[in-house]
Amino acid sequence: MTASADNTAKVWNIKEEKEKDGKVTKVTVELSATLKGHQGAVEYATFSPNSPNNKRKRIVTTSADNTARIWDTDGNLLKTLAGHQDTVRNANFSSDGNSIVTASNDGKVKVWNIEDKLVKTFRYDSRRLVRNAAFNFEGNRIVTNTGNTAAVWNASTGEQISALTKQLNKYSFSTINPVIGNLIVGRSKGEARILNLSTGEPTTTLEKYNSRSDEPPYFSQDGKYVLAISNDNRRKVYTVKVWNARGRRIDTSFIGNSSPVTGADFSPNGRYIVTASDNTAKVWNVSTGKLHKTLKGHQSRIRHVAFSPDSRNIVTSSNDNTARVWETSTNNNSVPKILRRQNRVTKSVFSPDGTEILTASTDTIARRWDVETGELLQTFEGHHDFVRSAVFSPEANQIVTASDDFTAKLWSLETVQQLQKRGCELLEDYFQNHTNQENERNETGCPQQQRIVIRD
Repeated sequence: MTASADNTAKVWNIKEEKEKDGKVTKVTVELSATLKGHQGAVEYATFSPNSPNNKRKRIVTTSADNTARIWDTDGNLLKTLAGHQDTVRNANFSSDGNSIVTASNDGKVKVWNIEDKLVKTFRYDSRRLVRNAAFNFEGNRIVTNTGNTAAVWNASTGEQISALTKQLNKYSFSTINPVIGNLIVGRSKGEARILNLSTGEPTTTLEKYNSRSDEPPYFSQDGKYVLAISNDNRRKVYTVKVWNARGRRIDTSFIGNSSPVTGADFSPNGRYIVTASDNTAKVWNVSTGKLHKTLKGHQSRIRHVAFSPDSRNIVTSSNDNTARVWETSTNNNSVPKILRRQNRVTKSVFSPDGTEILTASTDTIARRWDVETGELLQTFEGHHDFVRSAVFSPEANQIVTASDDFTAKLWSLETVQQLQKRGCELLEDYFQNHTNQENERNETGCPQQQRIVIRD
């Protein structure tokens, strides 16, 4: 699904061609439907969620023509949601798909049922540009964001939760706990609080927050801890701060950095965090605050750090043209696997099963590696500027890359078997045009006179 300034949204169909063994050999993206009808730029578009009570998939779009519209997936206009007085910036379905919430530059948030009936309007005290709005999972609360404020509303009455009315006006960010649904709100250079999203009541303030980073704090994957990077260039103090989910500052010494902290990540098991500063990364025990391990070896600044899904490995990305894979164990003498043959590495991530790594580089190429051997498995060439990010799909059969050339690209992945078949295809002409090559053919494992074409 894409939304465009040409007043349309487009639905695209991703098709996969597979071999008999189920391996994907080709991925094509085809235009499925064009949603025409808006009289202004389409700002946002999203699908309805999968729900047992809603078998029919729907699409909602928002536009600078002050409306939101509901469509079926064939591109047929079903309903127009009219009532806002300015650009509608964002819209989202409730988890059951029966309601839609819209957010507009007119400072209002409106709730509609799927049949286009306006159920409720939420009004701020003064005119503000409401950038987005979303239901909580239960559907009884709505969270809104105006860029520098956040608010929680009662979805039934349209009333803003009173405890948040004044508190949130001064805050510039919000982050949701992935497990229990708490909400962090705060300012990048000030205080931060944890709120109960269901009741709207503040539960605690992050002790001694005072972060000087432009990055907001965030929860660990298990929802037990909060982490924030704090770089005070004036005093030359560079730290990573950690709190428990109750907001209590853990008395840690994640300081020990002589230059700004450029990256940090929680281990999925919640036991460790890894921080990067200059050309060194450090692994810390979250519960004790003690240094667990120092990762030395890079010859230039580390740009990104990430744990593997099982927390056993860490990958670091550096300006020294390498990514390195380290064990999380306490053995400081363990030698990392070095992934070379690339320019400055902007980001590296593990596959969902932890067996592969994707790296993004300033040489316009993304690369796929085997974690165990460090072998380069596949390159993804086609961007025309720095590749800033590369991530696996949840099924690990595709990746998406993002580049400074203003494009994102979707790629299919080749298995080891597919790589072998493609190699045999390249060698077949050699085998066909040279005699007495049976020994060489046998060494490569390529079948006799078999030409297999794998399209990618």
